[in-house]
Amino acid sequence: MNRFGIGFDGAVVNASNKSKFKKRFNYVGFGAVSYLISAIAMVFQAKSYSAEFEGNNLQKKFPNAFLMTVTNHPYFGGGIKIAPDEKIEMHNLKLVVFQKNNLIQLIGNLLTIVFGSFQYKMKSVYNKTLKDDFSLNVDSKQLAQIDGQVLNENSFQLNFSRTTYPFWIPTKSEK
Repeated sequence: MNRFGIGFDGAVVNASNKSKFKKRFNYVGFGAVSYLISAIAMVFQAKSYSAEFEGNNLQKKFPNAFLMTVTNHPYFGGGIKIAPDEKIEMHNLKLVVFQKNNLIQLIGNLLTIVFGSFQYKMKSVYNKTLKDDFSLNVDSKQLAQIDGQVLNENSFQLNFSRTTYPFWIPTKSEK
């Protein structure tokens, strides 16, 4: 897994995948536009939800979570930096939670990731680099996605851990 997202994230991927225009945009090299169009629509349609995090000797409740993602790299699809300080070589996972206190604040927060990656400076955005196992619980039914594959709307009780797998990459002499 590179990225797991729940709430707004899952709703955007779901709407984009169902879009009539996605294949056309992908064909001309503008696949990210279908995500942008879906994101604009979902800002007004997706609802906030209650979520709980437990791990790293910490418990945290998010009463108005809107977008919750666990990632090991900085980007959403289309090159948008959701976790600007994350590096795939670091072997960590990053939890980023956007909370929705009101629509104006939420739109401002979402624009920060499009135009400058300043989201960590905002009070309604929580981020934590995680080196140990942790869990997330969401009691209400939400759409989610794993690496762009939509999961059915459901409540979630998730446990995350990191595992390294060896890969064999052939050298030029082995090809």
